[in-house]
Amino acid sequence: MVHERDPSQAERELVDTIERFGRTPAGRTAVHLHLSQLLPSNRPPTYLRIAARLFAPLEITAGIRVFALSSGDIIVLGRDMPEDEVDAVVHRVRSLFEHDPLAF
Repeated sequence: MVHERDPSQAERELVDTIERFGRTPAGRTAVHLHLSQLLPSNRPPTYLRIAARLFAPLEITAGIRVFALSSGDIIVLGRDMPEDEVDAVVHRVRSLFEHDPLAF
């Protein structure tokens, strides 16, 4: 589950996870949501936290890891991620920020 943590700690964990994933890359996938590119008025911290938490069910069922970075970006890493389920969450995130030009 996405835990509230120090952003720099999340980024250190991301680097560590990527290094571990690199040892056995077969089936590994990464999704990068560039939420830092949203207009500042369209990315309140509450919405960024909500966006990261939308992936929580997949963390449990698919064993993915979600990293909320200090920039506002979200990185999702996993092995054999269910593409259709990840796409569904990405569309929910997109609808959360539907008023921003980036969402178009």
